[in-house]
Amino acid sequence: MKRVKVIISFAGMSIPHFIEFCRKVAGKMATNTNLFPSPDVALSTIATQTNILEIKYNAAQEGGKQQKLELDLAYKTLLETMRSEGLYVERIANGNEIIITASGFECSKQPITPNHPDFSVDNTDNEGEIILKRKGTAGVQHKHRSRLVIFLNVPAYGFALPVSTKTDNRTGAILSKL
Repeated sequence: MKRVKVIISFAGMSIPHFIEFCRKVAGKMATNTNLFPSPDVALSTIATQTNILEIKYNAAQEGGKQQKLELDLAYKTLLETMRSEGLYVERIANGNEIIITASGFECSKQPITPNHPDFSVDNTDNEGEIILKRKGTAGVQHKHRSRLVIFLNVPAYGFALPVSTKTDNRTGAILSKL
């Protein structure tokens, strides 16, 4: 299972949403000083940089090129600060989702472990031939062919023999000349 991590990518956030997010993180970390006793970046620094970004954002709405450059600089500064703070939270949380969310940061989603379909093996009337069948997964359409590799244990000779075949995932595969 993958370890839960802090999301430190803020690419999809608008600047007003990012400002709100930064204030939320600073507020939650300030109320949870028992979990975050000595952050890498002081919470007062985050608050100050957030206020500066908000001022620069408002000025850039009606301003010219210089105001937009100042906004960009303030945004990049706060972005790096929040990434540093996110890495601090990740280090302190050590994969604990509750601690991550207590900081105000979002955490990565756990991947859903797929249910692997079951295989069954049937004999055929032909000597040295077996049929491998794969149960389909309900509601899933298989568009691709897959290669099935099987190692047959041959104890008399002391080695495993690789046998491969193609299957269309819907019906099964016939392995012959075993």
